[in-house]
Amino acid sequence: MDEYFDVSVTDPVEIDLHLFDRWVLGYTEEDSVVQKRQTFIQHSPAEVTMVSDELFSRQWVEREIKREVAQQYMLFRALKEVLAEPRKGLSSQSLFQLSSTLANTVIERFYALDELLLRELAGKKLATKLRRDLDDVEEKTMIPLVACKRQFDNVRRVLDKYKEEDSEVGDLASSIADTFMISKDLAKQYSSIVFLCYHRFECGRKRVAAFTFADLRHFAFTLTAHWTETGKGLQFDSKYLVRLQDLRSHVYNDKETLETCRKSSMRFLREAG
Repeated sequence: MDEYFDVSVTDPVEIDLHLFDRWVLGYTEEDSVVQKRQTFIQHSPAEVTMVSDELFSRQWVEREIKREVAQQYMLFRALKEVLAEPRKGLSSQSLFQLSSTLANTVIERFYALDELLLRELAGKKLATKLRRDLDDVEEKTMIPLVACKRQFDNVRRVLDKYKEEDSEVGDLASSIADTFMISKDLAKQYSSIVFLCYHRFECGRKRVAAFTFADLRHFAFTLTAHWTETGKGLQFDSKYLVRLQDLRSHVYNDKETLETCRKSSMRFLREAG
């Protein structure tokens, strides 16, 4: 693709959010040029593309579209490193002067998650090998590979931060929202996938194959509320785990007692609706 660059300084930085969304979803510059050209033709008066004056000629329009898309994509690639650590990145640099509203919008969209992808990642070790195999996930979920990698990297980045914490975080979702400058609703999605991957729950087994990520998220929130030290954190309550181990030694090895517990649990769930 030909390169079109003009040198300019803007304060604050201007971002085409429609192009940013396409970049986040994995569309190439060429794809976006084609889409933008089609949009221009559809929304412009017919006579605009018919006149011979260079200002409104098709050649001029094509050049301007390519230039705009190229500049925006170059900006997005430069922003990517800043968005990896938004609170630190935005405060420690002066190149990208974003209004607070625009910054929040860009961060939220960059960290957006797709539940179909999260279902594939749930409970797994987010290692380099898994990232290399994301083309299988792309084929299964129909999510572009670039978008799969972006979300994988974002989830792993958040997970790594809390794996490195020396002490229990009080409220995981609130901490994620504050650290990565995202909304509380999006942070709750991250807290659930982080919880499932941190504790390596086996979400790929046949018995839970029909579960959606919404089901697993509810499971994660329930365990977080009742089994963690703070009721909102990441670490299981150690005293509670000891009691569970004692209960298992008494129940798991006694088939009759285990069957009684199973029936009681099923009856409770049916009555609860």
